[in-house]
Amino acid sequence: MSLDNHLRERNLLLGALHNPTVEEFTDLFTRGCDFLCLKDEDAAKVFDASLPNVRRWKRGVVVPPAALMVLGFLRERIELEEYIEAMVVTFALSLKPTLAIYVAIYDLPRFDFQTAVQLGLKITQTTDADFAKLVGVSRPTVTRWKTGKSAPHSILQPNIYTALRKLAVKARK
Repeated sequence: MSLDNHLRERNLLLGALHNPTVEEFTDLFTRGCDFLCLKDEDAAKVFDASLPNVRRWKRGVVVPPAALMVLGFLRERIELEEYIEAMVVTFALSLKPTLAIYVAIYDLPRFDFQTAVQLGLKITQTTDADFAKLVGVSRPTVTRWKTGKSAPHSILQPNIYTALRKLAVKARK
């Protein structure tokens, strides 16, 4: 998901403060569950509802009596996820290089692609040109990845994460 789409999605989810219509609730509930990677079974546990009810909410058959509480919970979780992600990035950048590299090795896929590339290159102190050579792309391509203007296909992204991890392990030695 690009940064613009991520922000648009976040603003839609965080903006629901009034009593929603069935369509609004269904849309926001589905987006919120997708955003937080909540499967129907997990959502049923979180909202103390039956699995069939959660599926009815997603299909727009019914709105729960506590719709605002459900959407409020989703809103709080999204804000918390973003806060945790920002704190991990801040923490990783403030660590001594050895510890920062450890964080990078294990946490990079957690971030969106742009943040992962920025963080990985900064921690390993690798130039765009050196990284481009390592993964077999041009330097301007790496710059576009860092600025969020483009990203490789999702099938290829694990290869980029692997290259960043290799750089981190190499820098740690």
